[in-house]
Amino acid sequence: QLDTDQEEETARDLVTRKLRATRGLDRDKRLRRLAGMLARKGYPEGMALRVVRQALEEEGEDTEHLGDEGF
Repeated sequence: QLDTDQEEETARDLVTRKLRATRGLDRDKRLRRLAGMLARKGYPEGMALRVVRQALEEEGEDTEHLGDEGF
């Protein structure tokens, strides 16, 4: 069982590895695909969305308009 920090770090690593494959897609689609990948692996929705948004922001994507409605 991973603690929350370890779980988030693992999620971040997964998103970083998959981020390049989503380049060229619109922001909403990238968010859904990456968060969906984490959800299928059992990560909590809130954590998945937070990790994906952070990764997209670090890459230079504008995530302000992306809501919290889930994926």
